[in-house]
Amino acid sequence: MGKASRILSAMVGAVLLVSSSGFAAPKTAEAMLQQAAAENKHLVVLAWSDNDDTTSKLKAMLDKARVSLASKALFYALKTDDTANKDFVAKHRLASAPLPLTLVFAPNGVVVGAFVQEVVDQQTLAASFASPKLASVLKLLQDGNVVLLCVQSKTTKHNAESLKAAQGAGADERAKGQIQTVEVDPTDASCADLVAPLKLPAALEEATIRILVPPGKIAGEVKGATTQAAVWDAITKAIAACSGGGCGAGGCG
Repeated sequence: MGKASRILSAMVGAVLLVSSSGFAAPKTAEAMLQQAAAENKHLVVLAWSDNDDTTSKLKAMLDKARVSLASKALFYALKTDDTANKDFVAKHRLASAPLPLTLVFAPNGVVVGAFVQEVVDQQTLAASFASPKLASVLKLLQDGNVVLLCVQSKTTKHNAESLKAAQGAGADERAKGQIQTVEVDPTDASCADLVAPLKLPAALEEATIRILVPPGKIAGEVKGATTQAAVWDAITKAIAACSGGGCGAGGCG
C-alpha cells in the first residue's frame, strides 16, 4: 500500500470511528445545539478535563445512551481546554465548574438538567428531558421575563376573561416586552413536568394566573374572572415583594 493510500485509509478509519461514537468530534458544542434544535432533540454535553474514572464511566454510559435515546437526544463530549469551544465554555462557566459535568439542553437551548461529578444511569438522564411547555417557560425565565402562567382547562370557569386579562397586561407598553403569557392545562399529561412542581391542581375550578419571576419563583396569583388592571396590579406587587427579598434567595434575577 502506498503512502497516499495509507493516509486515505487512516482518514476513512477516523471518520468511521467518529461516526460510531456518540460524540461528534468535528462539530462544536454550539453547532450541536443548532443541530439539536433543527431535529427537535435534547443535547447532552459532557464537559470534562481529566480522563479520570468518573469521566471514563460517563463516556461509556453516554455512548450507550446515545443508541437507546437516539430518537430523543444528541450527545457531545467537550474537553474544557478545547479552543474551538472556548466561547461555549465561557458562556456556561465550564472552566471553573466541578468536572466532569453533564449538562442537558432542551431543543430550545435552555439547560434542563445538570449532573455534577455523577455517573447517572440512562433512566435518570431521560427523566431530565423537558416537555416543550416546561422548556418554553424555563427559556422565558432565563431570558429575564416575567411569565404569566394561565392555568385553565375545559372545565375551569372564566377562561376567556382570565386569558384576555393576562394577554392585555403582557401587551401593555409598560411591560416593555418582558411579560410573557403561557397557557397550560393542568389535566394535560404531556406537560406534567411543569404542572407537578408548581402544584397545579387538576381539579381546578377557576382559571388561575400564576405569576412567575426569574429564576423561577411563584410571586403571585390571580384567580377567576379578572381584568388587565387587576393583573397588572398583581404583577407590580409581586415584583416589588421580590425586589425586597420576598421571593427568597435569588430574588427576581
